[in-house]
Amino acid sequence: MASQAWKYLERKVARDIEGERILLKGMAVPDVKKGNILIDTKNRKSTSIVNGIKKIVAYRSDMKQIMVLIHRISGKKKIDVYMLKSDLKKLIKESLQKKDFIVQLRYQDFVRMARRVRG
Repeated sequence: MASQAWKYLERKVARDIEGERILLKGMAVPDVKKGNILIDTKNRKSTSIVNGIKKIVAYRSDMKQIMVLIHRISGKKKIDVYMLKSDLKKLIKESLQKKDFIVQLRYQDFVRMARRVRG
């Protein structure tokens, strides 16, 4: 029997963000949707995200949409989230309208961002 890990990941993401799975077999559409957030999930053996990024960019039909790639390496618990900086800005802007919140970054990401700051 084939692994159903990809289906579990789609269900988990939809449940966690209170979104809905998009169940259109054979169509090039994202896996999960909540409002203007469209999410493609990948549960893969490899760590390459290049094709996943290309897919979420191709899915965009409206510049107001927030495109997200959720990636998990098969057999691992860690889930990574990828999006364009412009989409992250939109997500933060919409989230801040509701209430203040704390953003958690991996230390490596913080270091990379801090090095780009002048001064």
